[in-house]
This record gives sequence, C-alpha cells and structure tokens, in this order.
Amino acid sequence: MRIRELPSSKSKTSSRELPFKPKTPADQINASELKRFAAGWILDCEIRHHSNETIKNRKLVLEKLWWHCEQSNINTVDRDTVRNFLAYAASCPTGGRWGNPRNHRKVSNGTIASYHRILRAFVNWISHERKSPLTIMENIAAPIDRPDEITPFTRDQVKALLHATKTSDYPQRDLIIVQLLFDTGMRASELCSIKTSDVDIAGRCFSVVGKGNKKRTINYGTQCAGAMWKYLETQHQEPHGYLFNSERGMTIGNPFTRSGLGDLIVRLAKKAGLENVRASPHTFRHTFAVEYLKNGGDQFSLMQILGHTDSKMTARYVHMAKADAAAQHRRFSPADNLK
Repeated sequence: MRIRELPSSKSKTSSRELPFKPKTPADQINASELKRFAAGWILDCEIRHHSNETIKNRKLVLEKLWWHCEQSNINTVDRDTVRNFLAYAASCPTGGRWGNPRNHRKVSNGTIASYHRILRAFVNWISHERKSPLTIMENIAAPIDRPDEITPFTRDQVKALLHATKTSDYPQRDLIIVQLLFDTGMRASELCSIKTSDVDIAGRCFSVVGKGNKKRTINYGTQCAGAMWKYLETQHQEPHGYLFNSERGMTIGNPFTRSGLGDLIVRLAKKAGLENVRASPHTFRHTFAVEYLKNGGDQFSLMQILGHTDSKMTARYVHMAKADAAAQHRRFSPADNLK
C-alpha cells in the first residue's frame, strides 16, 4: 500500500497568509507624541481663527482621550484605543464618566459623531504635518447621527419647570436660566458663554457668538427682563465675568458648561415630575421655535433668531406648528362643538 506524503510545515506556511498583519508606524503613535501634536493643532486652530466654541470642543475631546489613556495605562495609541475610547464615551457607567460620579446620563449619537469628526480632523492634520500617513482612524465608521425626534415641552411642562426653580438650591439663577432658554431658543453653548458685560438691561437683549464664530443679538421679553434685573442686583456679578457660574462640585466658581447646564435641566425636570419628554436645553430650543410660530411669528425671522444658516430645520418647526394648529381646530371646531 502506497503511503501518501503529508505537505511539509514549510510549504503549508508559505501557502497561507500570516494570521495577523504586523503593525506599521502608520498604525500607531506614541501617546506623548500625540499629545505634543495636539498642542500644535490647537495653536493652528487659533491661527486660522476658528471659533472659540470649536477650539473649546476640540480641547475637551483631546483632554478626554488623554484621561482615557492614563486610566487604561496606554502608552501607544492605535485603532483599538480609538474604538475603546468612543465606546466608553457612549456608555452609561454607574460610577460616572471622566472621573465625575454625576456624569452618567446617556450621550446622544450626535455627541459621539462629533467626537469622531474631531479625532478624524486631528489625525488628518498630523498626517499632513509629518508628511506620512497616520491610520489610527482608518476603518472606524462614524456613529449614525439620526435627526432628533422633535418633542417640545408642553406649556404645562414649562410652567412646572419654572415652578421647580423656586425650591432649587439656587432659585434666582435657575429661574432666569429656564426663562432665557424658553424665551430665546438659544443654544446651550451660547447661554454658557454670556458675560455680564454682554447684557443690555434697558434694551432687553445681549450679544452671543454662535456657530461659525458668528455674532448676533438675542432679545428677551419683559418677564425675563425683570428676572434678569433682580438676578444681577442680588448676585453682584463681576462686570467682565460670566453671567452663570457653577456653584457646586469640582467646577465651583467656573463658567457653566453645557454638561452642567444639561444636569441642571434634568434635576429640575425630576423635581417637576416631567415624563415622556427629553429634559435638555435643546428641548427648550424646539419649544421656543414652535411656540414662536404658533404665536404668529414667521419662518424667516425665526431662522435669524435661532442663528440657522439652513432653512431645513426651520421648515420642520413650521410643519409642527401647522400640525398643532390642525389638531387644535379638530378639538375646538365651533361647528363640531355646537350643541
């Protein structure tokens, strides 16, 4: 009987690909070198006159990346590091995120998508600076950022939130914050950036720098004006300081942050017993837009007030306002209610 020869180990290895692809200098970068490049990137952003908000957001994401590397004892950053960082940022750990035990709220896909965009821009800048590719963002797909389902607060919910400020730890500050969000529809970042010197009490307005480093004037009504005057008189704000400062935790005395503002709205919503609605500063933006249109405002002035450069979002608010008007007519139709 003829015995069939088995292939040698040498021929077997040569006929197959290696079980893994060795990493190259393009696939990884030393964490300390990455941090050095970060300082150069932020400086380049300032030279190019990016908005303060853009620079602040980029700094924040990079600081969180360093924190993640230090906590995980990571000295070399690669694709797995980036994936794990994005996964952690999207998680809801019971012990809190970024070393803050209170930071455990769910993060939107839009927030994680912005982290991805910032890291991709940073890595592309490094590749350009050192004239060799850095591929740590390669094959890492951006999170799907679906448009928010717009569910504004009802008027009763707004009243409940205003009432909840009366029993908060800082009632005057929290009252004017809720009133401003409801009466202006400003972005959370815009509210956090207001300085006392920006406020014109007589003109019932203040100036903010919005997206794209664009400055615009925001107006508010008589109810807000009264609360604003009382707040400034009793708080004795510094003329060139920020209008709203944190009064609790590790950031006490520092300007309010977007996350701090979000936590405040969540606390007030819980105190007010709100259910089936997202409690966030952005929900106030939706609420303002719909209420403005229902009260007779027009689409084009709303677009200017909100600082929109694209009419698509404003058009969604118009559609909502019309749908609400139709529902109200069906409910209160004179003919249908004639007995």
